[in-house]
Amino acid sequence: MKKNFVKTTLASTLALAMVATAMPAAFTTASAAAAPALNKTAKTIYINENALGSSYDFNIKNKVSGSKYAWTTSNKAIATVNAQGLTKAATKTGTATITCKITLPTKKTKTLKATVTVKENSDKVWIKNVPTTTIGIGAEAYDFDSSFSTASGAKATDYRMWEIDEASNTAGATIHKTNGKVTTTKAGSFKVRVVAYQNKAELAAGNTRVSEWLTVNVASSLQSVAQTSTTKVAVTFDDNMKDIVKAENFAIKNKTTNVVSSVKGITFSDDGKVVTIETYASYADSATYVLTYGEKDYEFGTTIGDVASIEVKTATVVENKATAVEYVLKNANGVDITDLKKSSVTVEEVDSKDSWYNSADGTLTIFNKGSQAKLKFTYHTYKYDVAGNEEGAVSAEAVITAVEESSATVGEYKNYVITDKASVNWDKTTANSNVICVNESGMNLFLKAVDSTKADVTGLTFESGNENLLLVSTEDDHASLYAVKEGSTVVVVKNSKGAVLWTLPVVIKAERKANSISLAKNTTTLVTSTDIAKDNIAVSIKDQHGDAFQVEGNFAKPVAVTTYKTTEPVVDLEGTNVTVDATAADPGTYQYKVALANDATKVAVLTVVVKEKPSADVSSYKLEVAKNTVDTAIDGDTDASKSVAVKLVGYASGLAIENTNADFTITGPNNYSDTKKGAFDFEYVTVSDKKITKLEKGTYTIIAEKDGKVLAKTTIVVSDSQVAPTVALNKTTYSHTGEIDDAAVLAAMQEIATVKSSTGKELKVSDSVGITNVSYTKNGSSVYVKTVTVKENFGENSFEHTVTVGRTITLK
Repeated sequence: MKKNFVKTTLASTLALAMVATAMPAAFTTASAAAAPALNKTAKTIYINENALGSSYDFNIKNKVSGSKYAWTTSNKAIATVNAQGLTKAATKTGTATITCKITLPTKKTKTLKATVTVKENSDKVWIKNVPTTTIGIGAEAYDFDSSFSTASGAKATDYRMWEIDEASNTAGATIHKTNGKVTTTKAGSFKVRVVAYQNKAELAAGNTRVSEWLTVNVASSLQSVAQTSTTKVAVTFDDNMKDIVKAENFAIKNKTTNVVSSVKGITFSDDGKVVTIETYASYADSATYVLTYGEKDYEFGTTIGDVASIEVKTATVVENKATAVEYVLKNANGVDITDLKKSSVTVEEVDSKDSWYNSADGTLTIFNKGSQAKLKFTYHTYKYDVAGNEEGAVSAEAVITAVEESSATVGEYKNYVITDKASVNWDKTTANSNVICVNESGMNLFLKAVDSTKADVTGLTFESGNENLLLVSTEDDHASLYAVKEGSTVVVVKNSKGAVLWTLPVVIKAERKANSISLAKNTTTLVTSTDIAKDNIAVSIKDQHGDAFQVEGNFAKPVAVTTYKTTEPVVDLEGTNVTVDATAADPGTYQYKVALANDATKVAVLTVVVKEKPSADVSSYKLEVAKNTVDTAIDGDTDASKSVAVKLVGYASGLAIENTNADFTITGPNNYSDTKKGAFDFEYVTVSDKKITKLEKGTYTIIAEKDGKVLAKTTIVVSDSQVAPTVALNKTTYSHTGEIDDAAVLAAMQEIATVKSSTGKELKVSDSVGITNVSYTKNGSSVYVKTVTVKENFGENSFEHTVTVGRTITLK
């Protein structure tokens, strides 16, 4: 048996060897060499209007000569494949398996598979839940949502990202990029849009779809009302209200008796968020009052009661100078009841070695620097027990020190800013700004500091803490700065005697360079062969520090991303805009790179979608304006009129195809009325003959008509955030003989009033500014001044403010 087994095995082995020797080379290659394989086993392609990215050519590596290939797809609705392996996106998004069955010359088969993911870029993205009214101030004040669609109707697969236009952001708004929740910090407005993109690489290249910018208005809201004194309440808002509310915006009445407490005036906290309302009459004890603001009622309680504590406010006085000693009487609820209880307070000197307290006028004089006076303040009830002890009396002692005038009158500074402006409006400036860049010219440092009497500190000088980094010179009331090297230093502030008051930190950053570029919109849709197949897209550039950078001259002419075989639109640059003219372009989708002039790798991509002109006639109209809210505020840079372009656009099949000629009627506040023919500019600030005029605040309605039929209607809201000058009367009498006429009243106001601009600069008649006219009524020698006209210069032009005075003066 063993011999037979060995023979049989040997014979079989020899037979196999002969077969192997006689087998074709193709099989040997397929088995022993590298096996056939696909050039990709996974690929993403897109449904879109051009060939770029919509297909992929699968190839076989390590082919065996004489083999046959059969290509199939698992889902023809998602991806198709031809006999050569060219795979194209079909009509639906999703995944499909592309299979290649290889039949070798030996009839053996091998199957290769690849996964194809089909996506489609959205052709339109929009904000779903547009706010119907204003939104509030605070964290997550609004939650935006979006949607998008594709040209084919397939499900879009883009990512979405939210962004805010910082140039228009006056509400301090920030938004979560992915969930669309916006946080606001103050009243104002902002523009928001949603951006759709396929992946990070496409986003970086600017190949995105964007919604139109949506303007959102943010309104301030009242947070609380609390009594602070016998005649005052503190109304707390969530925003700076200095430019928003006036005394007449508030009404107060007793809830039980309905007796109205007339408002005497209002004052603001430094940040403008707390409005203190003063009434002529004192509040009742243990009562409930109703404050009405913005058509809403807010209840608050009032208490008077007895004095529970005495707070002495004066801690220092100037040596050898009579100074009023200030103190506050508060009840158990912390309400200031000084006005009602002050007559029951006595002040006595406990220690008067180098001082004198004048009880007649409540002033204290300490004769030498460093000396102290101890005063005792006692509130008397003049109620006594059987033992003769006063019941309910409250006492407090205070030690007051005499100091030099310089340190006594100057406290901590309020704020400072570095800016390229020639002045600062402190009513609108709340945050410090201490950054300057190397070689940045025309930069100024402004400082806001007040003394114990709330008067502005003047006579200051400014010096550099390190002249190797920063050059500093004193210019009138501010400092001129020039940075020469990166680093950190300080600006040293001294008073007129040379004493150092403050050191202001300054951060010097690298010289500004253009670093990023963006477009107001990344997609524009135009209809060929129409008169309005044109668009201007604003370009924005930021430097490496994230700040706005000069646009004009710093970006290159747009360049097509590929060579198009059809007639392209004409895409060019003009000033700070990219211009598009698709009048003669063939329908299709075109893309252009807009790069920085100094760095071709920093680009934004503009997609121009050109549509064929519909055969249908115009069926609807829309009044298009660049913006529906405008602000007439002006500054030193206002050297030209400001306006908004208004035009009537006709639509056919949902596409804008013409500027329709129509008659326009514009109506507004104070019986304003105007008419225009054809597209026009709505001018809200006019600069002419060195004078600036403004439209009145309010809502202006624009109606477009043709052949007696109203085609469209829109509104433009005009606001004015301008802070008017202040007019303070130094006295209320003016020496005058003769007739009291316009000239006499004007001369009186020019002499007895001090006028200051919003930046604190005095406006003097001797400088051809200040009070130029007075509106008044008179009764004998008494003149009630209603308003005054105040002329103020802004650059080379002037503007006349109307400022309310509401005071009576006497001419005699």
